[in-house]
Amino acid sequence: MRSLFNSAPRVLACALLVFAAMPTSSVQACAVCWGKENGKITDAMGFSILFLLVLIGLVLMGVVTSFVVMARRASRFPVPSDEFREKVT
Repeated sequence: MRSLFNSAPRVLACALLVFAAMPTSSVQACAVCWGKENGKITDAMGFSILFLLVLIGLVLMGVVTSFVVMARRASRFPVPSDEFREKVT
């Protein structure tokens, strides 16, 4: 049985051969990246990236806020003592 480390150079060589055989037009950047620097599409892409960053930040803030609220609620209740645990069991 071959190990993964022995077949890794073959896989890498095959991948490099496949990428080298590809036509260069499929490797180039998309039309948006090749567009005008101050074009409408470029501005739209910039605003969409900004929107997604803000959206991710809001979701993460919601998760953090949930944990803070749970921690505050949990701190209101005292930790049961050993005597209480013995009575329950």
